[in-house]
Amino acid sequence: MEEDESMKTRIQKRSPPLVTWKHSWSTNEMQNALTASDFKLVPTEVMLQIFKFLSVHDL
Repeated sequence: MEEDESMKTRIQKRSPPLVTWKHSWSTNEMQNALTASDFKLVPTEVMLQIFKFLSVHDL
């Protein structure tokens, strides 16, 4: 099966997304939020299983 040249060209021109990260909460705010959260009762292994199904956009 031959590849369509226009599809091949579009794939080659695609560049990776620009990803930036900026903290919007201070360290104290994050620690306080986590300490007060009910999620602190959920074991780490369970949280990892949940988060592996989420995309970056969901987080």
